[in-house]
Amino acid sequence: MSLSILKTFALRLTLVILGCGSLSANAFEKVTGVQSLGRTKVMLPSAGQWQLLESKTRNNAFGGSHPGEIPAEYKVWALVSEANEILSFLLMRSDAASVLQAATRLQWTNNCKQDGKSYIVDGTRGSFERLDCLRVFGRIATEPKLPAALEDVGSALKLAGSRIPSQMLYIQHNVANDQGAFVELWILLSPKFRGADGAPAQAELLNTIQPRTARWADLLAQEARGSLASLSGEYRLPDMNFSE
Repeated sequence: MSLSILKTFALRLTLVILGCGSLSANAFEKVTGVQSLGRTKVMLPSAGQWQLLESKTRNNAFGGSHPGEIPAEYKVWALVSEANEILSFLLMRSDAASVLQAATRLQWTNNCKQDGKSYIVDGTRGSFERLDCLRVFGRIATEPKLPAALEDVGSALKLAGSRIPSQMLYIQHNVANDQGAFVELWILLSPKFRGADGAPAQAELLNTIQPRTARWADLLAQEARGSLASLSGEYRLPDMNFSE
């Protein structure tokens, strides 16, 4: 049996916004610290004011001889600076609980291949019993790239006085095991993002991707792997620093 992963940030965020109705400037809940996301406990770094934009159940369906669904929760946050500038959009989905029979094991579709457009770390290494794929892209045009996805949210944030950068960095990471546990993450980051110290896992980088950004993404992926393997499900996002 196989379980498909999300293919694009734009598609998933668009699906989140559809059906929300009109959003007001005060529609978003301000949050801090530990956030519950299914089985996962997301530790948001103190880098500004986090706002919860969306929270819903979005199960993960699988096929095969015993088809079914893995209960899953999906959330979207925005990080806003003191100057009311959007520093990040964070999207995550995690399994809520395993419903698999003891003898049932999942196989995952692996599409973590070099594409010449991104920094890629393939921890899956050809296995169908796990998934571990990190992709880091350079800057993308925020609103022209994701017009449907950002229309309602962007309008509401702008009504509240928030400024959305015209370009943002984009990172995606998916990790899963054969027991149906998974964590999926997509994050857009302001060009002011400073990344992290240290050398990235892969020496070769495109000139559109900064080593510090790739290094931060490596640390993010390490946290995801630890979260998947732990009983607590704790997923601590690395520190997020931005230039003035």
